[in-house]
Amino acid sequence: MMTKATLGAATLAALCLTLTSGHGRLLDPISRMSAWRLGFPTPRNYYDHGMNCGSFQVQWMSNGGRCGICGDSWSGPRYYERPNGIMVKHDVITKEYRENDVITATVEVTAPHMGWNEFRICDVAKSGGIEATQECLNRTLLTDNSGRSRFFFTTNKTGLNNYSLVLPKGFTCSHCVFQWKWKVGNSWGCDETGCGLGHGVVQEEFYGCSDVKIVPKGTSVVATSRPTTPKKATTKRTPQTTTRSPVAVKTSTTRKPAGTTRKYTGATKSPNYYQILKEIFMRYNLPQRTFGEIDEEDPDLNLDDELPQEISGQDFLQMLLNQQDVNKLPFIDN
Repeated sequence: MMTKATLGAATLAALCLTLTSGHGRLLDPISRMSAWRLGFPTPRNYYDHGMNCGSFQVQWMSNGGRCGICGDSWSGPRYYERPNGIMVKHDVITKEYRENDVITATVEVTAPHMGWNEFRICDVAKSGGIEATQECLNRTLLTDNSGRSRFFFTTNKTGLNNYSLVLPKGFTCSHCVFQWKWKVGNSWGCDETGCGLGHGVVQEEFYGCSDVKIVPKGTSVVATSRPTTPKKATTKRTPQTTTRSPVAVKTSTTRKPAGTTRKYTGATKSPNYYQILKEIFMRYNLPQRTFGEIDEEDPDLNLDDELPQEISGQDFLQMLLNQQDVNKLPFIDN
């Protein structure tokens, strides 16, 4: 018999596939997706830890492994690439460095999947003057003092990871794009070293890109202008304590949390959360019996009549943005 708790567990598993697929973000230099968290006048993206080329399936099954330079789907739309990206209609340099500096790049992992990181930089003036290209970025792969350019995760933990990188000698720019690439190790594959999780080329990838400036040696680095008071949603807590987005939300209601900046305002074609769940199960081909069979085996659930009327589709999506409240759904036993 499909109990309420069993259905609740299956539902949460489905939600993990769709809503926690985001795994990491570039915090220093702060990326285009996350700059708003430090008060920069850039569009907010509460899913800034999920720039994974559209998804594993889109990147490898539709786009042949290709990806936008900032983690957008190769086939578009490229929200974070100039000149047409709707999320980058601003001209904000988020970090300045000096020529020949040894810098620190910081990556936050919100859901660990091992793998490795690489960092690249491109002078936009040398790639057409509007936007970096992957070809330009590939020409300057950053290394540490030992010459290492690929940085493997040694522990499977959430939190902040710092990497020491050497800027190329004589490299200056008034506008550079700094790119972070994380090739995770959560898919089975084979390569010259053997077979297992993380082996092989076909793995999920996450990206972040930042707009930076490198001034000549001896020049004073000007602090980038920004508001003195960070936005409410900026990360202030210890990141090791959660695998969710670091925007903390505390509410007393499960439907329309008051006092939160994480508000779902978009439309949904689904009239209630029951339909949304059906779409989730169908999209990911989750092993399951049909909802009709569940009804027959456990009529008390009465999926078709009672539950759909309790929470609207829009309220349900709002609850998912405040995931600490998702266990208050009526079909999950507490």
